[in-house]
Amino acid sequence: MSEKSQWMLVEKLQSTMPQMDEYAMAKASNLIGWHSEHGYLTQKQQGFARILLTRTKEKRTQKANHRGNEHYLYAISDGVAIKLGFSRSPSKRLKDMQTGHPMKLQLLWMLGVGESPAKARKAERKLHRYCRKFRKRGEWFELACAPVVEKFEIREKEHRQRVKQDAAQKQIDNENQEREILAAARERI
Repeated sequence: MSEKSQWMLVEKLQSTMPQMDEYAMAKASNLIGWHSEHGYLTQKQQGFARILLTRTKEKRTQKANHRGNEHYLYAISDGVAIKLGFSRSPSKRLKDMQTGHPMKLQLLWMLGVGESPAKARKAERKLHRYCRKFRKRGEWFELACAPVVEKFEIREKEHRQRVKQDAAQKQIDNENQEREILAAARERI
């Protein structure tokens, strides 16, 4: 690969890094550092860089294809009470609710909870349990539960971050194990 092509590959890595997961970002950073220090990438490094770029592109495509299927928890208020529920489109839900409600409604909060309706229902029940002492009727709660909803959001985001970190560590462990197996196989040959 020519020097210009290597520079272009490194530039692509740099521009794509924000969309990479932690593992890919660390590997891309190592490749970029190597290139800036040595002025070239080995063939294996070039191949690995292409793999990182391909994986990142595939993940972006998967995300784009699944965007419309996301479910959200939401908090809609009339200034007196808050309705806590889930929907694929909280803004459409707000519009539908406004039709039969005499007071002006406002979407206060929403949190993506995944593509599965079952996951969304589970998250909704969990949110309702967090706010149970503020329940007025059904899915309507006293306005005073707003801080509890904010705490719920923070805890859910922290939980998701831990799950992501665990998944990333598992991926790293699996890849390290694959490398060890390949290295052992090469030694036998």
